[in-house]
Amino acid sequence: MKLFLSITLGLFLATPAFAVDATVKCETSKLKEAGKYTSCRLKAEAKGIQKGIAADFAKCEEKFADKWAKIEDKAGPGVCPTEFDVAGVEAGITNGTTRLAIVLAGGTVPNYEAELLVCQDALVASEGDLQQCIDNSRTYISFTSTVTHLYNHGGGLPAGVQMGDTVTFTVSLPNTAPSTLDDCSFLYDRECEERDYDLGTAGYALTYSSGYVQYGVVDSMVLKEGGCSDPLNKGDCSDSFWNPDTVKFFDGATNLYEVVAHGGRITELPESLRTAKDNLLTETFSRTHYWGDWGNWGSYHYDYTVAQGTTIVTEQ
Repeated sequence: MKLFLSITLGLFLATPAFAVDATVKCETSKLKEAGKYTSCRLKAEAKGIQKGIAADFAKCEEKFADKWAKIEDKAGPGVCPTEFDVAGVEAGITNGTTRLAIVLAGGTVPNYEAELLVCQDALVASEGDLQQCIDNSRTYISFTSTVTHLYNHGGGLPAGVQMGDTVTFTVSLPNTAPSTLDDCSFLYDRECEERDYDLGTAGYALTYSSGYVQYGVVDSMVLKEGGCSDPLNKGDCSDSFWNPDTVKFFDGATNLYEVVAHGGRITELPESLRTAKDNLLTETFSRTHYWGDWGNWGSYHYDYTVAQGTTIVTEQ
């Protein structure tokens, strides 16, 4: 009788400890698997950069989903501290590794947490300070084109860049920035003005549909109202043809990316960067150019010659 009671009591006391151990095992197994998935994604990023192609995460994602499901199946229902959370964990790791890759490439990513704190402090102080929240946010503007010309004069054309590719230049722009307005008229050019917005450090991503991806930063955006050409030297733009208007993104002295509108379409060079960004979304652009590595290679994108007709401008 004593032996039976001892065995029964021993099993009863051991059950909670066993349950706790199973919960801890599930939690630690998930942490280890999350670490492996993070490592797998970063290795894929590095491999893509070395080969000049887009990173391939397919094997990482497939293995991660399979291992995660096995951990939860082995533990059984109600044992793991969290369940059916593979999608959320995967999204968090993907976001983190992507942001890290941008930073290590010299780019910048929005600090949403800091921006939120600024907004909260402003709103507590006064309802009118909502504008401060708006001013501290950023907008992603994308220009999407079709590659119509490739240049490989320096032999550096990446493998992931091909004729006919869809190419997208995305830049993270603040809502406010100091700017200067200058007269760019020269010789027979008339009514030419340009406004230079000091962006500080603005991250960008350049992607080609054949796989090449490039991250970096730009520090200024220049809007140029090209005015007209006056070869007869009349002194004004009557009976003259309009020069192209442009949007140029600079990294130091390097004109990295250029967006062009024909026919004098840009008619306003606002001091407010926020207004300038809004205007970009309504302008009609006809072509774009990647100049950033012109000593080695470059690409032209004459959108008005292909099916899309115009450069596609979107906001995120």
